[in-house]
Amino acid sequence: MDLAKTIVGVAFVTAIAFAQSPHLSRVDRLFLASAADDEMTEAHLGQMAEAKAEKSSVKDFAAKLDREQTQAYASLTTLAAKEGTAVPKGIDLRRNKPVGELARLKGSRFDGEFLRVEVRENRAALALFKREARYGRDTEVKAYAVKEIPTLEEQLRSTEALMKSQKRG
Repeated sequence: MDLAKTIVGVAFVTAIAFAQSPHLSRVDRLFLASAADDEMTEAHLGQMAEAKAEKSSVKDFAAKLDREQTQAYASLTTLAAKEGTAVPKGIDLRRNKPVGELARLKGSRFDGEFLRVEVRENRAALALFKREARYGRDTEVKAYAVKEIPTLEEQLRSTEALMKSQKRG
């Protein structure tokens, strides 16, 4: 029994050591964790909107958002593993503010609030990725951030345009 506890303890310490890659700066590790959380949240919001939105334009945007964010998360996970660190594998839906804001809504109220949440979340993500692109230390992590910035900028432009068209229509 003590041997089993020792093996579990060694495995736990090894997992922690692996998750805290010594060659990555704290800034880079925090970016990877935050970006992973953001990408999972965005993909989940896209899935919610595909199911709950009233307008087809919002549903189409949500499907694209879900695809792009799921791809970005997969790339990020691969990068993190290569860099010897771990990223979150899921989000706590009960504690996730954007998900909570939208969970109770339906139809056109959902559409409007989804787009408002998306603008806010996109701006925050863009700031996060630009900060990493400027201050990150690991060249591959920085390159990932730089590569994703145009997609995030396009998502923000698309969201804002869709918001404007919803207000007119």
